[in-house]
Amino acid sequence: MFFKFLLAFFVSGVLALFPNASYAQAGDTEQCFSLAGIDLDPNLPEGLPGVQFSEIDVTEAISVCGHIASTLTNSDANAPSIWFTYARALMAAGEYDKSLPWLTKSQSQGFALADNGLGLIYQNGFGNTQKDLEKAEELYQAACKKGAVIGCTNLGRLVFETDEAAAYSIFSNACSVRPGYGCYWAGWQSFNGRGTFKDATQAIFWFETGCTFRDSQACNFLAWMHDSGNGVQKDISRATKLYAKACEFGHSSACYKAGVQILEKDAQHAFRLFDQGCAKRDGSSCAYAAILYGQGNGVEADTSKETKYYSLACDYENWNACYYAAYRLDRGIGAKKDIEKALSYYVKGCENGAAKSCVPAGMKLSVGSAGEHDPVKGLSYIEKACEGGEVNGCSIAGDWYQRGQGSDVNARQAVNYFEQACDGEDSRSCRKAATLRLSGEGLPIDAVAAYKNFHSGCALNDAESCYEVASAHKTKLGGVEFDGQTIFENYARACSLDFFAGCHEAGLTLFYSGDFSAGGRSRAPEYFDLACKNGVGDSCYYMARQYADGEGVVANASNASKYYSLACIADSQLGAASGICRDQSLQTLAGYPLRTRDQVFKCWSLLEIIENYSDRDILSKLAKTYKAGQFNAMKSDVANADALIADPESAVYLDYRRLVREDKDEKRSHSLIKDPSKLFQIAGLCHVLLTKFNEKAPDFSAKSSMHEWTKIFFREGGEAVQIPQLTTEAALSFYNSVQVTINELQIGLQSDEAKLMTVAYSESLENWANAGHPNLNVWKPKFIK
Repeated sequence: MFFKFLLAFFVSGVLALFPNASYAQAGDTEQCFSLAGIDLDPNLPEGLPGVQFSEIDVTEAISVCGHIASTLTNSDANAPSIWFTYARALMAAGEYDKSLPWLTKSQSQGFALADNGLGLIYQNGFGNTQKDLEKAEELYQAACKKGAVIGCTNLGRLVFETDEAAAYSIFSNACSVRPGYGCYWAGWQSFNGRGTFKDATQAIFWFETGCTFRDSQACNFLAWMHDSGNGVQKDISRATKLYAKACEFGHSSACYKAGVQILEKDAQHAFRLFDQGCAKRDGSSCAYAAILYGQGNGVEADTSKETKYYSLACDYENWNACYYAAYRLDRGIGAKKDIEKALSYYVKGCENGAAKSCVPAGMKLSVGSAGEHDPVKGLSYIEKACEGGEVNGCSIAGDWYQRGQGSDVNARQAVNYFEQACDGEDSRSCRKAATLRLSGEGLPIDAVAAYKNFHSGCALNDAESCYEVASAHKTKLGGVEFDGQTIFENYARACSLDFFAGCHEAGLTLFYSGDFSAGGRSRAPEYFDLACKNGVGDSCYYMARQYADGEGVVANASNASKYYSLACIADSQLGAASGICRDQSLQTLAGYPLRTRDQVFKCWSLLEIIENYSDRDILSKLAKTYKAGQFNAMKSDVANADALIADPESAVYLDYRRLVREDKDEKRSHSLIKDPSKLFQIAGLCHVLLTKFNEKAPDFSAKSSMHEWTKIFFREGGEAVQIPQLTTEAALSFYNSVQVTINELQIGLQSDEAKLMTVAYSESLENWANAGHPNLNVWKPKFIK
């Protein structure tokens, strides 16, 4: 009695010192269960549903459960449950070795779920535990005998490998004892006829039983059956409801499937399902949520969340989403620009079979734009892209093998990749493969294969390939027959695809072999005219011939003269060879006012000096000066030439392009003109003036300009040409002023005081031409290489 009194006194004293101790322990216990408890735990407080293994907040669960677990002893009623729950949180964090002693303590108290947890570790060899299937089977059997149906389910899955009938018996018994466990597997075996008769009706029974008791896998499979009409009448509405149930019960991919089913009818509900799936770590759900954020469909548009959800999708193994996450991070769309992270996403996607990510991954590694520079690895990713069906990957791989980027030059590999890209309907690669087949560089010439590639390219509307097909028939390349009709048709097709050399050849074919086609020579002008208007000078010459001779058209001297002029403007070789261009030039200039003749004459002289004294170093200096913005660029409106002449500063139109001298062995030590701005102004003026002049008259060799153009002003013997307002005195004065200008330039070339000398016309001429100044596209002085 006295002992009991002392014990009661001691306990009451402790409670007096710590009045909230029991309450705190109970509160901590319930919090631990709410963070990591499993629904099968018999000690789980009423009202708590349990936590899916994948949804455990491991950091908080380990902290809370670990604290309470360390304070419990074998005499505490909830100790086995708390020890197991703490071990479960550790397992969810991948801390399997740390979970073992807590599972063992719980098992020693006869807690069935602990046997199941240990069985999982031995079955899979988690942590440092050696894989032992016999030991795992023993532990699952123990858990099952003690009433843990999850142990029965895991036992059935283990036994299935060796005895499917026994597994079916275990699953069906488990489902009968505790619906929701084993039901899915019993249904799966019945549906597939594994270990039992194939019976869709029996399978539906098991799946419906499991789904009724919150088995997400059973709901999902049953939804699939109704969705596909497999084993049951197809019912999309029923399937959608079942997918939504499976999502609610924790099946992550079911959220995605349910969302897709209702997206068109209810985007807001679909977004909520995708968001739920993403929270359950389903990458496809995250990707769809990202798409809806991007579209503003079912949710307010938000670029930052779009990027976030694409990134989550990639993290949760939706490998196709990695490309979109990387693309946005690479460009700072919806998040701070992060090219290193972008590269990691591109690489992750590529290495897991998302070929779309492989090309940017390879490109970045090849040039080192994201820090890591590895051309060899970059090429391997480009090849992965090709293997994965990305046609541009095949094309790029061909380019890199052809030039030796990331590998030694390998023509065979290059052709192989070009032809794969060609098979993938990349017309440019068809042409590249054909060209390489004909080059004989690194592999034998194969005209037959080349023709086949050109033919494929033409079928894919590559204009140059069509041109080459026609040329192949003309030259009998690869043994193909000479066929006038085929030649014409392919040149005409090239022409229709805006390859204007094809227009010229189509015209020639009709002009010389017109009898094979209806209309014959009379149809040639439609092709010549189109080519002429797009800068093919020889087509202009043929148009002039037809009008002059009345061949295929009604003879018309005025039209003939017009087309001869156009031929010369477009640098027609036939026009130059015939001498017609020289005559047209002199006649046109003679009719210009003195002021314009003066400037034209000076310009041609200047161009001759520039041609004779330009070199790469000088042009490099010019480029730097131009880039520094020391001179204003000329505006594209040059309608008022006189105003530009009066204000040369506004006529400066310069760009930088390195010119390569024809005589590369010649070494000269150049000093530069004293006043570069003066030269720039004069050169810019010449650009405007000669462009306008060449609308009516062509350029011819600057080498002969001093002699030929002087004849405009003087007769042989020094007598002035009798042109209104041009007296002998004026002509002599003009000649002298030109000589002074030339002398000044030549003196400047011998000076060491300046470091700039020439003008460089670049691709900007063509760009300007494309903006509506076509004459610039066909006129280029001789010194432009």
